[in-house]
Amino acid sequence: MHYKGLLIHIYEDEVKKGLDEDEYLISDLVGLDAFDTSGHKVGIVDIVGENKASDLISIRKPDGRTFMVPFVKELVPVVDLMNNRIVINLIEGLDE
Repeated sequence: MHYKGLLIHIYEDEVKKGLDEDEYLISDLVGLDAFDTSGHKVGIVDIVGENKASDLISIRKPDGRTFMVPFVKELVPVVDLMNNRIVINLIEGLDE
């Protein structure tokens, strides 16, 4: 392995070309406005972390508190990078 231990740089545009539909870079998700399915803003994507089952997005509410949402289609049905927003299906107790 000639590349073992080396740092390899890849242009972001090249990485994005290889993404499948519904795959996103973490840097594209952080900072998105988060809305519930009724259109009410619930916060901003603060952090994206990993879990064994799925990635987790941390939503920072206007009052500064945060809540975690598994980043799965059932709970995050819409990711709209063009409009800087995601939609979260806020099932009971998710935002507490």
